[in-house]
Amino acid sequence: MPRSKSKLTFAHMPEEILERILVLVLFQSAEPSPRPSWHLYQTPPTAGHPTVISPLLVCRAWLRIGTPIHYRHPVLRTPRHVELLLRALRHTPSLAPCIRSLHLSATSPALRELVPLCHYLDTLDVTVDNGTDSNAAPAPAGEFPRDRGVIDFCEAFTKTRSIRHLVIRKTAYLTQPNAIYIFEQLAKAATRWHKLETVNVAFRLSPTPAAFALVKALAAAPRLHTLYTQLPAVWNTTLLDIAQNPALTRIVVSPAHELAGAHLFLAEAKRHPRLMDLFRAGSP
Repeated sequence: MPRSKSKLTFAHMPEEILERILVLVLFQSAEPSPRPSWHLYQTPPTAGHPTVISPLLVCRAWLRIGTPIHYRHPVLRTPRHVELLLRALRHTPSLAPCIRSLHLSATSPALRELVPLCHYLDTLDVTVDNGTDSNAAPAPAGEFPRDRGVIDFCEAFTKTRSIRHLVIRKTAYLTQPNAIYIFEQLAKAATRWHKLETVNVAFRLSPTPAAFALVKALAAAPRLHTLYTQLPAVWNTTLLDIAQNPALTRIVVSPAHELAGAHLFLAEAKRHPRLMDLFRAGSP
Protein backbone atom coordinates (compact mmCIF):
# COMPACT_ATOMS: atom_id res chain seq x y z
CA MET A 1 0.00 0.00 0.00
CA PRO A 2 1.42 3.46 -0.87
CA ARG A 3 2.07 5.79 2.02
CA SER A 4 -0.42 8.58 2.49
CA LYS A 5 1.20 11.98 1.96
CA SER A 6 0.75 14.41 4.82
CA LYS A 7 -0.62 17.82 3.91
CA LEU A 8 1.65 20.79 4.42
CA THR A 9 0.23 23.65 6.49
CA PHE A 10 1.49 26.99 7.80
CA ALA A 11 2.60 25.09 10.89
CA HIS A 12 5.31 23.43 8.77
CA MET A 13 6.56 26.74 7.34
CA PRO A 14 9.84 28.09 8.76
CA GLU A 15 9.18 31.09 10.97
CA GLU A 16 11.67 33.19 8.99
CA ILE A 17 9.52 32.85 5.85
CA LEU A 18 6.31 33.49 7.77
CA GLU A 19 7.86 36.62 9.25
CA ARG A 20 8.70 37.95 5.78
CA ILE A 21 5.13 37.35 4.65
CA LEU A 22 3.68 39.09 7.69
CA VAL A 23 5.94 42.11 7.09
CA LEU A 24 4.17 42.60 3.75
CA VAL A 25 0.72 42.08 5.22
CA LEU A 26 1.09 44.17 8.37
CA PHE A 27 2.83 47.14 6.73
CA GLN A 28 0.90 50.41 7.13
CA SER A 29 1.54 53.11 4.57
CA ALA A 30 1.90 56.66 5.86
CA GLU A 31 0.82 57.99 2.47
CA PRO A 32 -2.80 59.05 2.03
CA SER A 33 -4.96 57.03 -0.35
CA PRO A 34 -4.28 57.93 -4.02
CA ARG A 35 -8.02 57.72 -4.74
CA PRO A 36 -10.15 60.89 -4.47
CA SER A 37 -12.59 61.22 -1.58
CA TRP A 38 -15.60 60.56 -3.85
CA HIS A 39 -14.17 57.29 -5.24
CA LEU A 40 -16.36 54.19 -4.81
CA TYR A 41 -13.55 52.23 -3.13
CA GLN A 42 -12.09 55.06 -1.08
CA THR A 43 -11.17 53.69 2.36
CA PRO A 44 -11.29 56.00 5.39
CA PRO A 45 -8.10 55.91 7.50
CA THR A 46 -9.81 54.19 10.41
CA ALA A 47 -11.56 51.59 8.27
CA GLY A 48 -8.31 49.83 7.39
CA HIS A 49 -7.36 49.09 10.98
CA PRO A 50 -9.21 45.74 11.40
CA THR A 51 -7.74 44.46 8.13
CA VAL A 52 -4.22 45.35 9.24
CA ILE A 53 -4.38 43.48 12.54
CA SER A 54 -6.44 40.50 11.35
CA PRO A 55 -3.34 38.27 10.78
CA LEU A 56 -2.54 38.64 14.48
CA LEU A 57 -5.82 36.91 15.32
CA VAL A 58 -5.14 33.72 13.33
CA CYS A 59 -3.29 31.80 16.04
CA ARG A 60 -0.84 32.24 18.89
CA ALA A 61 2.18 31.66 16.67
CA TRP A 62 1.13 34.39 14.25
CA LEU A 63 0.42 36.70 17.18
CA ARG A 64 3.88 36.08 18.63
CA ILE A 65 5.67 36.61 15.32
CA GLY A 66 3.48 39.43 14.03
CA THR A 67 3.17 41.66 17.11
CA PRO A 68 6.74 43.08 16.93
CA ILE A 69 6.20 43.70 13.20
CA HIS A 70 2.90 45.46 13.86
CA TYR A 71 4.53 47.85 16.32
CA ARG A 72 7.68 48.46 14.24
CA HIS A 73 6.33 51.34 12.13
CA PRO A 74 3.03 52.58 13.61
CA VAL A 75 1.03 55.10 11.57
CA LEU A 76 -0.72 57.50 13.93
CA ARG A 77 -3.31 59.43 11.97
CA THR A 78 -5.07 61.17 14.87
CA PRO A 79 -4.18 62.36 18.38
CA ARG A 80 -6.31 59.50 19.67
CA HIS A 81 -4.03 56.98 17.95
CA VAL A 82 -1.03 58.44 19.79
CA GLU A 83 -2.86 58.15 23.10
CA LEU A 84 -3.79 54.52 22.42
CA LEU A 85 -0.21 53.61 21.52
CA LEU A 86 1.03 55.30 24.68
CA ARG A 87 -1.49 53.31 26.71
CA ALA A 88 -0.37 50.06 25.04
CA LEU A 89 3.31 50.73 25.82
CA ARG A 90 2.54 51.52 29.43
CA HIS A 91 0.52 48.34 29.77
CA THR A 92 3.11 46.20 27.93
CA PRO A 93 6.57 47.85 28.16
CA SER A 94 8.16 45.00 26.19
CA LEU A 95 6.54 46.43 23.03
CA ALA A 96 8.53 49.68 23.20
CA PRO A 97 11.81 48.25 21.83
CA CYS A 98 9.92 47.13 18.71
CA ILE A 99 9.24 50.70 17.57
CA ARG A 100 11.64 52.00 14.94
CA SER A 101 9.59 54.85 13.45
CA LEU A 102 6.62 57.06 14.22
CA HIS A 103 4.40 58.43 11.45
CA LEU A 104 2.36 61.34 12.81
CA SER A 105 -0.44 62.84 10.75
CA ALA A 106 -1.65 65.33 13.37
CA THR A 107 -0.43 67.31 16.35
CA SER A 108 -0.76 65.29 19.55
CA PRO A 109 0.31 66.45 23.03
CA ALA A 110 0.70 62.80 24.11
CA LEU A 111 3.77 62.53 21.89
CA ARG A 112 5.80 64.19 24.65
CA GLU A 113 5.27 61.11 26.84
CA LEU A 114 5.43 58.58 24.02
CA VAL A 115 8.82 59.41 22.52
CA PRO A 116 10.92 58.78 25.68
CA LEU A 117 9.57 55.21 25.77
CA CYS A 118 10.80 54.46 22.25
CA HIS A 119 14.50 53.88 22.89
CA TYR A 120 15.23 52.50 19.42
CA LEU A 121 13.33 55.18 17.47
CA ASP A 122 15.34 56.26 14.41
CA THR A 123 12.71 57.65 11.99
CA LEU A 124 10.26 60.49 12.56
CA ASP A 125 7.59 61.29 9.97
CA VAL A 126 5.81 64.50 11.00
CA THR A 127 2.88 66.29 9.39
CA VAL A 128 2.85 69.94 10.40
CA ASP A 129 -0.66 71.26 10.97
CA ASN A 130 -1.99 74.31 12.75
CA GLY A 131 -2.82 72.56 16.01
CA THR A 132 -6.22 71.63 17.38
CA ASP A 133 -6.04 72.56 21.05
CA SER A 134 -8.16 75.55 22.01
CA ASN A 135 -6.23 76.19 25.26
CA ALA A 136 -3.63 78.83 24.58
CA ALA A 137 -0.56 79.10 26.77
CA PRO A 138 0.56 82.57 27.90
CA ALA A 139 2.99 84.25 25.51
CA PRO A 140 5.38 87.18 25.93
CA ALA A 141 4.06 90.59 24.98
CA GLY A 142 3.80 91.02 21.24
CA GLU A 143 3.87 87.29 20.49
CA PHE A 144 1.05 85.00 19.38
CA PRO A 145 -0.33 82.75 22.16
CA ARG A 146 0.72 79.12 21.64
CA ASP A 147 -1.66 76.20 21.82
CA ARG A 148 -0.75 74.07 24.84
CA GLY A 149 -1.11 70.96 22.69
CA VAL A 150 1.40 72.32 20.16
CA ILE A 151 3.91 73.14 22.91
CA ASP A 152 3.65 69.64 24.40
CA PHE A 153 3.89 68.12 20.93
CA CYS A 154 7.10 70.00 20.15
CA GLU A 155 8.70 69.11 23.47
CA ALA A 156 8.74 65.51 22.26
CA PHE A 157 11.39 66.40 19.66
CA THR A 158 13.93 67.03 22.41
CA LYS A 159 13.19 63.72 24.15
CA THR A 160 15.32 61.69 21.72
CA ARG A 161 18.70 62.08 20.07
CA SER A 162 18.66 58.92 17.98
CA ILE A 163 16.78 60.23 14.91
CA ARG A 164 18.51 59.26 11.68
CA HIS A 165 15.72 59.85 9.17
CA LEU A 166 13.28 62.77 9.19
CA VAL A 167 10.22 63.25 6.97
CA ILE A 168 8.33 66.55 7.07
CA ARG A 169 4.90 67.01 5.51
CA LYS A 170 2.44 69.86 5.98
CA THR A 171 -1.27 70.59 5.94
CA ALA A 172 -0.92 74.20 7.11
CA TYR A 173 0.35 77.39 5.53
CA LEU A 174 3.89 78.11 6.66
CA THR A 175 2.89 81.64 7.61
CA GLN A 176 0.60 80.44 10.40
CA PRO A 177 1.99 80.96 13.93
CA ASN A 178 1.66 77.37 15.15
CA ALA A 179 3.23 76.00 11.97
CA ILE A 180 6.14 78.42 12.34
CA TYR A 181 6.60 77.34 15.95
CA ILE A 182 6.63 73.63 15.03
CA PHE A 183 9.25 74.24 12.34
CA GLU A 184 11.39 76.26 14.73
CA GLN A 185 11.27 73.47 17.31
CA LEU A 186 12.04 70.82 14.69
CA ALA A 187 15.04 72.87 13.61
CA LYS A 188 16.21 73.28 17.21
CA ALA A 189 15.92 69.53 17.80
CA ALA A 190 17.72 68.76 14.52
CA THR A 191 20.82 70.54 15.83
CA ARG A 192 20.92 67.87 18.56
CA TRP A 193 20.20 64.93 16.26
CA HIS A 194 23.85 64.27 15.46
CA LYS A 195 22.95 60.96 13.78
CA LEU A 196 20.61 62.60 11.24
CA GLU A 197 21.41 61.15 7.80
CA THR A 198 18.42 61.79 5.52
CA VAL A 199 15.69 64.42 5.41
CA ASN A 200 12.62 64.31 3.19
CA VAL A 201 10.83 67.64 2.86
CA ALA A 202 7.64 66.60 1.05
CA PHE A 203 6.83 70.05 -0.34
CA ARG A 204 8.52 72.95 -2.09
CA LEU A 205 10.85 74.86 0.19
CA SER A 206 10.56 78.62 0.05
CA PRO A 207 12.14 81.45 2.07
CA THR A 208 9.42 81.69 4.72
CA PRO A 209 9.96 82.37 8.44
CA ALA A 210 9.11 78.71 9.11
CA ALA A 211 11.67 77.36 6.67
CA PHE A 212 14.50 79.69 7.67
CA ALA A 213 15.39 77.93 10.92
CA LEU A 214 15.09 74.48 9.32
CA VAL A 215 17.33 75.42 6.40
CA LYS A 216 19.97 76.72 8.79
CA ALA A 217 19.86 73.51 10.85
CA LEU A 218 20.15 71.25 7.80
CA ALA A 219 23.07 73.25 6.46
CA ALA A 220 24.96 72.41 9.66
CA ALA A 221 23.88 68.78 10.24
CA PRO A 222 27.19 66.87 10.49
CA ARG A 223 26.02 63.53 9.04
CA LEU A 224 23.28 64.62 6.64
CA HIS A 225 24.09 62.99 3.30
CA THR A 226 20.75 63.01 1.42
CA LEU A 227 17.95 65.54 1.04
CA TYR A 228 14.68 64.63 -0.69
CA THR A 229 12.39 67.46 -1.71
CA GLN A 230 10.27 68.94 -4.49
CA LEU A 231 11.79 71.22 -7.10
CA PRO A 232 10.79 74.83 -6.38
CA ALA A 233 8.78 76.58 -9.08
CA VAL A 234 10.93 79.73 -9.09
CA TRP A 235 14.38 80.54 -7.84
CA ASN A 236 15.03 80.92 -4.12
CA THR A 237 18.13 80.22 -2.06
CA THR A 238 16.82 77.58 0.36
CA LEU A 239 18.36 74.59 -1.45
CA LEU A 240 21.49 76.59 -2.20
CA ASP A 241 21.91 77.33 1.51
CA ILE A 242 21.46 73.65 2.46
CA ALA A 243 23.93 72.68 -0.28
CA GLN A 244 26.66 74.46 1.69
CA ASN A 245 26.68 71.50 4.09
CA PRO A 246 29.96 69.69 3.28
CA ALA A 247 28.52 66.34 4.44
CA LEU A 248 25.72 66.44 1.86
CA THR A 249 26.32 64.09 -1.08
CA ARG A 250 23.05 64.34 -3.03
CA ILE A 251 19.76 66.17 -3.38
CA VAL A 252 16.93 64.11 -4.82
CA VAL A 253 14.30 66.40 -6.33
CA SER A 254 10.88 65.61 -7.76
CA PRO A 255 10.48 65.88 -10.66
CA ALA A 256 14.02 64.89 -11.60
CA HIS A 257 15.92 67.93 -12.83
CA GLU A 258 16.55 66.30 -16.25
CA LEU A 259 12.78 66.07 -16.80
CA ALA A 260 12.05 69.62 -15.74
CA GLY A 261 13.11 71.16 -19.06
CA ALA A 262 13.57 74.93 -19.11
CA HIS A 263 12.59 75.25 -15.47
CA LEU A 264 12.83 78.73 -13.94
CA PHE A 265 14.56 77.40 -10.83
CA LEU A 266 17.14 75.41 -12.78
CA ALA A 267 17.96 78.34 -15.03
CA GLU A 268 19.44 80.11 -12.01
CA ALA A 269 20.67 76.92 -10.25
CA LYS A 270 23.04 76.20 -13.15
CA ARG A 271 25.14 79.14 -11.99
CA HIS A 272 25.99 77.23 -8.81
CA PRO A 273 28.19 74.17 -9.54
CA ARG A 274 27.94 72.64 -6.05
CA LEU A 275 24.15 72.68 -6.17
CA MET A 276 24.01 71.15 -9.66
CA ASP A 277 26.49 68.45 -8.66
CA LEU A 278 24.19 67.44 -5.80
CA PHE A 279 21.21 67.35 -8.19
CA ARG A 280 23.11 65.10 -10.60
CA ALA A 281 24.20 62.79 -7.77
CA GLY A 282 20.57 62.45 -6.76
CA SER A 283 19.28 61.63 -10.23
CA PRO A 284 18.00 58.06 -10.84
